[in-house]
Amino acid sequence: MRYERTTVADLPRLQGRWAVTLGTFDGVHRGHAAVLQALSAASRRNGISGSCAVTFDPHPRAFLDRGPAPELLTTLDERARLLEASGIDALVVLDFDARLSGLPFENFVRDVLQERLQMSHFVLGHDVHFGRGRGGNAHTVRAIAPRSGFGVEEVGSLSIDGAPVSSTRIRRALLEGDFGHAVDLMGHPYLFVGRVVRGRGLGRQLGFATANLDLAPDRLRPALGVYGGWTRWDGAAWTPAIANVGRGPTVADGEPPRVEVHVPGRAVDLYDRRLELALSVRIRPEVRFPGLEALRTAIHRDVESLPARLAAVGGWGRPERIDRLDPPEAAAG
Repeated sequence: MRYERTTVADLPRLQGRWAVTLGTFDGVHRGHAAVLQALSAASRRNGISGSCAVTFDPHPRAFLDRGPAPELLTTLDERARLLEASGIDALVVLDFDARLSGLPFENFVRDVLQERLQMSHFVLGHDVHFGRGRGGNAHTVRAIAPRSGFGVEEVGSLSIDGAPVSSTRIRRALLEGDFGHAVDLMGHPYLFVGRVVRGRGLGRQLGFATANLDLAPDRLRPALGVYGGWTRWDGAAWTPAIANVGRGPTVADGEPPRVEVHVPGRAVDLYDRRLELALSVRIRPEVRFPGLEALRTAIHRDVESLPARLAAVGGWGRPERIDRLDPPEAAAG
């Protein structure tokens, strides 16, 4: 989805009347999907021109806490990619800066959402807070809506296994190696989008050429190990792929974690191309092998196991969900 980052002052004015939601949407998980589904439903009502999601960059916690934000489940480009799959019509990305953080929620609603984005219906998640001092929430927005002339809809939390779906919960599952649970919470494979850069060339020496993704330092890598999924580039179809997320302890212990992608049966130079990687299953943790021959044997075994592992992937983990996020109550499988 095309988008432009803008400040509040430079935000262009939309035409018509819009249904609007806002949030950080990190991971665009199944809880977010419930909000986006309600937004799309609202946009189909009489007199509504379309659906618009408002998000922020950088992560508000990075600005407000004056320290590192949590590692991100999605970059801004990845968020836009998944938000597009939800079916929204427009995406607005606001710079989270001093002016925005100091704006009272009433002013944000009036000056940004109503005057600039022509909001006539506001859809909020249950845990959304915005504006100075986090004063904006479903309760306070409902209090000003009648006199301000817009409708309000609150979407309740989505619980799985007795707890609400959240980006924090997904981060924990990914870091602990509970990858299947993380995919179930997200409602889609774990997406990486990055440009391919030169690596060590070791994979080619071992007979398994890899593409090394250039990823932002604040991008969350899952627990170190070998993963199965799909990849694509240059508009091609999804093709099975295997990825190593790790430091390469057999040959280069101590290096920062890399994400290296191997496409079985495809001899193609992917250097400097933009690659999409949708990881769906964790094959094994990272292991230090006694030597290169043992490492080569393990990689060969991983590649041979890939077709069966991908065939067993259920609906939430299929790559098609990167292109279309169905309603969260849809059956997975």
